[in-house]
Amino acid sequence: MKNKLFRIKILFIALIISSCKNEKSNPEAKIDETQNSLEVPLRVNLNVGDEIRFEFTANQDINVAGQQVQQIIGTGYTFEVLQKEGTSAIIKNTYDWMQYDISSDPKMSYDSRKGTQTGIIADMFNGMIGQSFTMKLSEKGEVTDVTGAENIFESMMKNIDPELRSQMEASMEGRYDAESLKSSIEQMVNIYPEKPVKVGDSWTQEIKLESGGYPMILNSKYTVTEIKQDEVVLYAEGLIYSEDGASIKNAGMEIGINLKGSQSGNITINLQTGLAKKGEMHQKIEGTMEIMGQTMNMNIDSDVLIISK
Repeated sequence: MKNKLFRIKILFIALIISSCKNEKSNPEAKIDETQNSLEVPLRVNLNVGDEIRFEFTANQDINVAGQQVQQIIGTGYTFEVLQKEGTSAIIKNTYDWMQYDISSDPKMSYDSRKGTQTGIIADMFNGMIGQSFTMKLSEKGEVTDVTGAENIFESMMKNIDPELRSQMEASMEGRYDAESLKSSIEQMVNIYPEKPVKVGDSWTQEIKLESGGYPMILNSKYTVTEIKQDEVVLYAEGLIYSEDGASIKNAGMEIGINLKGSQSGNITINLQTGLAKKGEMHQKIEGTMEIMGQTMNMNIDSDVLIISK
């Protein structure tokens, strides 16, 4: 059981740094005469009744203290616009499916779409399916007023064996609170410039990440590489790093983190909704974790795919 709990900790550490915008790509902008002077506004543009379905999949190679872990993490969820408040949208976000596969021994495989798995991972993730939280999303991609996070966490824990529940609750503390959910969404949508842009224009964005309770800084530069009739392609590059002295309490232990990495990638924006319709990404993170006086090296290499429709 200790081994399983260790792998679950790896899973949630990886989740916080796997969904940033990045990819191996050529950043050279594609400019022609028709695109050169065309300017477009990039803003979230949702209407009441809109439903946007997202799919997120991360394929990861993780090494912690010499222990190699290969895993796949997948999530499907739906944005449903309930109402508008000025230029902001009140959105209900519902979890549709979850996937988690780990190839190293002991192997674990879960996919809620199959509906046949059992065990602690299945018990936990099955509780998320169909659960929702609401949020307010501004046209600039800022998330506020997150409600319902406590219901998701409670649903995840309700099917856990009572003898293990307290351990799991301690291990996952801060993973699904309002601030963590806000941060996980802003990683995908808080990317917009202050004014209309044309091919070749660039801007920077810095956001603080709290997903999983691990304080990280994401500093990105975005460049418009192509403008089409209904979409805009951005090239993103930047750094992600932990704050000085960052730490978290996990299962009663104080865990210090010192992580940093680089990232790059392409993001295709749907001009009708203003949301990213596709991202094909790559990210490399390395550093150390300090647990009970011991320092462990940690490396994560991730390939990420995000699709919305």
